[in-house]
Amino acid sequence: MDQAPPAAAAAASFCVPKPVINIYHGLENLASWDHAKASVFLGLLMTAITLWWFGWYVLFSQRARSIKGTSLLRHLAFYYCLSVGAFGAIRGIWDTGRLLIGGAAFHNLMEWGFLAHVWLDKKTALQFFKGASFYIWTVITISVVLIPQLILSLAFEQTLGILCDYFLLFSFFKAWRDRRKASPELGRLWRSAFFASLLHFSQIWPLVAGTVLGPCHKASSVIEFLLTTGSVPCFYFYTDFALRWDELLFGTSAADASADGESNGNGKGKGKTAKLQGPYQETNNWRKLRLFVFLGLLAGAGTILPEGALMDLIETMPQAIRREEGCNYYNVVKEPGSPLIRFIESWSSWRTLRKHMVTSPSVLRTFGNPQFRALYTNQTMLGPYAPLVPCSEAQKKAPAKQFTVSTTVDASVDCIWSKLDNWSDVSWVQGTQKVEMMSPFMRKITNARCSLIEMRQLSPPVPQPVNGHSLIYHILDGCLVGAGTPGEVYSGQVSVVPSPDNPKQSLLTYQSTIVAKDPAMASKFFQGIYADFTANRLPYVKGVFEAACKPAPAAPPAPVYTVKDPTYFYMFQTRKDANDSHPFASAAEFLSYITGDRKPAPKAVYVGALSGFDWASSGANGVPEPDFSKKTAYDVAAVIEFPPADYGYKPEELGKGIAYDVWSTELVPAAYPQKPEEASDCPDGPWLTQTPGLLTDGRDVHQAKLDAGPAYKVQEASIAFVKQLIADKKPGDGPSNGINLLRFKEGKAGCYSRYLQEVRELMHAVGGHLHFWGAMKPRPGSTDPHYEAILICYYPNRQAVVDLADNPAYKDMALIRLASIQDMHNLGPAPVEGSLFQML
Repeated sequence: MDQAPPAAAAAASFCVPKPVINIYHGLENLASWDHAKASVFLGLLMTAITLWWFGWYVLFSQRARSIKGTSLLRHLAFYYCLSVGAFGAIRGIWDTGRLLIGGAAFHNLMEWGFLAHVWLDKKTALQFFKGASFYIWTVITISVVLIPQLILSLAFEQTLGILCDYFLLFSFFKAWRDRRKASPELGRLWRSAFFASLLHFSQIWPLVAGTVLGPCHKASSVIEFLLTTGSVPCFYFYTDFALRWDELLFGTSAADASADGESNGNGKGKGKTAKLQGPYQETNNWRKLRLFVFLGLLAGAGTILPEGALMDLIETMPQAIRREEGCNYYNVVKEPGSPLIRFIESWSSWRTLRKHMVTSPSVLRTFGNPQFRALYTNQTMLGPYAPLVPCSEAQKKAPAKQFTVSTTVDASVDCIWSKLDNWSDVSWVQGTQKVEMMSPFMRKITNARCSLIEMRQLSPPVPQPVNGHSLIYHILDGCLVGAGTPGEVYSGQVSVVPSPDNPKQSLLTYQSTIVAKDPAMASKFFQGIYADFTANRLPYVKGVFEAACKPAPAAPPAPVYTVKDPTYFYMFQTRKDANDSHPFASAAEFLSYITGDRKPAPKAVYVGALSGFDWASSGANGVPEPDFSKKTAYDVAAVIEFPPADYGYKPEELGKGIAYDVWSTELVPAAYPQKPEEASDCPDGPWLTQTPGLLTDGRDVHQAKLDAGPAYKVQEASIAFVKQLIADKKPGDGPSNGINLLRFKEGKAGCYSRYLQEVRELMHAVGGHLHFWGAMKPRPGSTDPHYEAILICYYPNRQAVVDLADNPAYKDMALIRLASIQDMHNLGPAPVEGSLFQML
């Protein structure tokens, strides 16, 4: 850890001229949605759709169409549903604004129409409704145009609106109380009206509370829920009220529906219509009244400005803030055609800026509001900052001090900077319990003792070191500066560059500038911060970054070969180098060559060193004869098992690097052939069969068919050789496992099938059986002829091999695979050392 000694830092005394702090930042207009506003909008939109459906139901549903007439009250209910639904949609899109006031005033018009049905006769009610339409036009005009402040405009409209809602609640309650005993039908009618007005009136208080408290209050979620969902049951009852009114007015008989019902409100008219307190039993008045409704709405809408409440609030800020201590300049600019509102401000000192940011009512009312803060886009410190300059002799007593500490971090520059540059990431700030983002570039950090407010400087741009990064931040208030603390100014610069000693490491440097309020306390204040950095904070930051930037362990390689059931392969090798001078000393050495250090490693089921004989260059009738004097004892073979696992290599990759490639073929249990009819593909003999050696020795014998005589002669010679090898062994030898390599030029699968069917019975007669059967694969890249099949057989002892070979039936079968004499090899259970005899 590298650091500047305290004495050296203290000796470098600095002075702080009176700074001028300029801030330039922006706030997105409320018309642009944030996530919280979008969720409120969706809830209100769903409510609006529900209310519009109620409007459709009151006029166009089957129940509505079954009524023989349509009154003005039912049309009022229809427009009431549409207007309040629009009211919710407007609030979801533009929040509490002047357009919302217009919607509120228009829905009040429908309510005045309801009141007319309760209290007035037809003639008086018609005149009243005309006046109410004019009232709506007047309220909208006054609220939107003449009243400059949104809050006063809202208060003016709501005063009259709440009065209307209260009067409606009182009227419906009185009608229900007075008339519920007259008949069950009237009781249900006025009960629906009373419940609807009660629910609607109960929504006024959440609306007023939400406007006064704002969305930052703890109760805002409950308020939004009540406003969003409360209208649905309310308008259910209004819809029911309107339909029951017309059902009583028009619905039961022609005589009742045609009664003039000229009631004066005392309920003494004719028929059922006389039971209704109110004069309207006809529909033709609606045509006369629609004009007033639309004119009132059109006149109001023409004067409504769709501005949000936030802009109205912000427009009042400059006058108040300019009167605050230390404010040199403050202005708010709305760019034409842009959703951004620009704030430009200048302050005389850090202290006055800090006081403004922490205690100003204007700041708390706007930027203290989480919904407004969600719209905050950027904050930029413009400067110029007055730099800290060396003191003159007369200024030696200035209380400013500066120190620098550094440490080497075992992490890359980019990884460390990714955490430093993320201003909301405080994992590297020791002791932090909570962080609150006051803006994207200002945060409030809380620890066990206190809290502090930090602002990151973006402009003027912080000079960036070569191949590294740097940031500057200022503490505005809290633990170190502000009221009740000894500090006046605290500014810090954090830099990260590649370590000069190791490019894979980084050099992390803190440079802090501290200004104390009292010169007498400056040294003590400075020493305390310096000691905390060197003893605690710098080691903590080093540990955090090294842990966070530690490279993740490499993922294991994806398996290239997956085994679900045990799988077996045959491997064959002759020499371990190209000189043919170094045979494998043992089967174990061969096994180690083919498996190496691969994990997981396969295991050997059988391993054996092979012995055999060569062929003479010529023979009788052009048939090659065995040369028993040329024994070979250096071939090695193995059966390898791959247990179920994921392998990072393929079986054919085993043995790579050895001079001669290993021959490999996948084996299957010897249940082949499963279909006896496959043997019919093999023609009657004699068949031309031969080994790859015979195919490539330059002679044409492989092109001629052999008759029985030469075939038997070669077979008998091979049997004699096998007996000779067996005679060299001790009696009582245990079980043997033989490898039989086959290649048929004609017949192919049918010949193999026939051979296996007939030989299987002969082997059972001597106590043996077939272990594995597999199709051979050529050597990688080789074009030489190769064996086509492999058969691995079990014999209870070596004598069983001779008994099988002496069997006349087997001698007949030997004609099918004449050349296999050379290619049958005995294998013992792994690991088995030494040469084993050759077998058929």
